[in-house]
Amino acid sequence: MATGVGQFSPKRSFEKRGEETSRFMKKIEVVRGGALKAGYSTPGIVRDKAFESTHRYIVVSRTRASGGAMSGWHHHGTRHLYGFQLAGRMRLEFGSRRVDAVVVRQGDFFHIPPRLVHRDVNPDEQQEFVVVNILIGRGEPVINVEGPQAGIVLSSKKRSDKRRRLRKTS
Repeated sequence: MATGVGQFSPKRSFEKRGEETSRFMKKIEVVRGGALKAGYSTPGIVRDKAFESTHRYIVVSRTRASGGAMSGWHHHGTRHLYGFQLAGRMRLEFGSRRVDAVVVRQGDFFHIPPRLVHRDVNPDEQQEFVVVNILIGRGEPVINVEGPQAGIVLSSKKRSDKRRRLRKTS
């Protein structure tokens, strides 16, 4: 039986295999809370990065907002955002014609789909909120826009319907 990287002969001792394995084994990486780097922020919100994979496909960060803070309207392009509310409460406002909202409480998980224009609001005047975010996908992590109608991507059917309506009125 040939032996090489990642292949071990059953005749080798356990200790020898352990020594050889440690040379090739990946390690657990820890980023301390005080060692986070500036993340992709939105006005009113501070984001600090813990991890960012090659080509920014996955970004893991911590988001903080002081009491009463409100972010600007933004979306995350083609990325999915998954989050966990670590402390405080957060109201996520979204919607194109009228503003809908959900309240995320401490211990809750949430998901924001790609291109959903929203803003983060801290409804508590006295308490900061803290969220752990995981952004997954390609493209810019944060795209700031003017308001809830901005940045909305219509499906191809809705685009063609809109073109037909525009032609009829001209």
